[in-house]
Amino acid sequence: MTKQHSVKNAEMVRNVLEKSGKVAAVFQGHSHQNDYQPIAGIHYCTVAAIVEGSGENNNAYARLDVLPGGALRVEGFVRQKAYRWG
Repeated sequence: MTKQHSVKNAEMVRNVLEKSGKVAAVFQGHSHQNDYQPIAGIHYCTVAAIVEGSGENNNAYARLDVLPGGALRVEGFVRQKAYRWG
């Protein structure tokens, strides 16, 4: 599945990541919007732009925690959504 902000060779990139068997999540940015897609066991997370206009309410940032057992938690702040996988 290719979306508007995907890289042109997204299918080839996903194939390499999937074949490695070692990728749990992919983080990408600068689409100015939150987006999330689970594809073939890999979590693809597009983070919102850090600054979208002026003022504190237009910020977006996140922190990734790798929890015991390998679960992932994205703590989103301001305009960034939060996620938890695993």
